[in-house]
Amino acid sequence: NNEPVFARPPSAAYRFQKMAQRNKMTFAAIGAVIAALVFGLGLSTWMFFKERTAHERAIAAEQDQARLRRKAEADAVEARQLDRFLVSLGDRLRREGNLTNAEAVVRRELELEKKLSGDEHQYVANSLRALGHILRESGRSGEAEAVFREALKICRNLSAKGDPAAAPAVTILLHDLGHAFRDSGQAAESEM
Repeated sequence: NNEPVFARPPSAAYRFQKMAQRNKMTFAAIGAVIAALVFGLGLSTWMFFKERTAHERAIAAEQDQARLRRKAEADAVEARQLDRFLVSLGDRLRREGNLTNAEAVVRRELELEKKLSGDEHQYVANSLRALGHILRESGRSGEAEAVFREALKICRNLSAKGDPAAAPAVTILLHDLGHAFRDSGQAAESEM
């Protein structure tokens, strides 16, 4: 060709290429380590974001639970206040001689009390006792007897479970039951 050859020093890329060709195993190991590091970093980053999302969901769930608990507590306080109001209203109506309305109010209060406290609670027994008095004063001693018996059963169960307030209530309910027996003409039963 008769063209002059221009010699120049080898470039950095050329020298790197030659070095990689001569040390294939070393560069393969370095490549594997770099690939493992990149994979590990990617996996760690993915896991970090996944964990952060799970943590945020857990915090949101805790906040929802706390909000629902506060609402339930507020509802329970409100229901308890309504219950106290109904007890007071029923007692006032009974003292005024308005037994029909007193019975309706006490029955509603009893229903609410069962929802709040469950069927076997001293408050339920107290509501039953109040209803029994209203029924007895209304001349319905047979119904009053059944209601007093239900309250007595609750108090006996509570007393057997060690509730200290239940034992005196049993005595009071036996007294009330005796009056209901006497009013309904069951004198023999009332003397038991």
